[in-house]
Amino acid sequence: MMFAALLLALQLSDPQGVSGSSPDILVDFDSQVLPLLTRAGCNAGACHGAAAGRGGFHLSLFGSDPKADYASIVQFAEGRRVNLVDANKSLILAKPLGQLDHGGDVVFEEDSSSVAILQTWLKQGAKRGPQRRLLDLRIDPADAIAIDQVQSIPLRAIARFSDGKETDVTEWTLFHSDDPASVEIFDGPMRALCHRPGKHVILARFWNRIVPVSISLPYDRRLLLPISVVTSLNFVDAEIDAQLTQLNLTANGTA
Repeated sequence: MMFAALLLALQLSDPQGVSGSSPDILVDFDSQVLPLLTRAGCNAGACHGAAAGRGGFHLSLFGSDPKADYASIVQFAEGRRVNLVDANKSLILAKPLGQLDHGGDVVFEEDSSSVAILQTWLKQGAKRGPQRRLLDLRIDPADAIAIDQVQSIPLRAIARFSDGKETDVTEWTLFHSDDPASVEIFDGPMRALCHRPGKHVILARFWNRIVPVSISLPYDRRLLLPISVVTSLNFVDAEIDAQLTQLNLTANGTA
């Protein structure tokens, strides 16, 4: 997809311009540039987010210090990482695209919306932007139940900002599973797949917010021994019974 076509597609899917892809709307460094770097792993502990950085380039871990990151990208080393005359020659763009060797993998595709946002930001003068705050991160669904081990659960992340705008930030949200053998995350489109019965929790990280997401796979009753049913006695029992029902389990007898 050509760059112009990509911008048009993004504007149609985001009429309020919250993706920052439109050249008429100032890209916000904190809420738009940093999340795409986090999603690509650039500021992870194994890369430039390490305590000492990597290759002379240091970023705060997962974008926790936007002010310092802006200085590191735009101002440090006489601003050599950004080229305001020719955006495509900026090191912050050329290296993750694999156009220049930097000791890391290629993390951006040339026709991706992440590259479109970076190009727009650079062409706008690499300003820090309005510095809007993230008020809420909503994951849909927040509590999902899979029918079986082959049904994947689509995941969607919606961010609400201090300027009153909401946008789909799924593409720049990092979904993480501590136990991929139980629940695995797939990209393009973003989805989760349960491999083992039970109630599992994955984490969704966008910018400075982390949200837990519950993914459940009920047990097959044919493989379980009969368990006695206990009537709920109080609100604690009711909550536990609801969880057991969701997992296709029944309660043990009274102890």
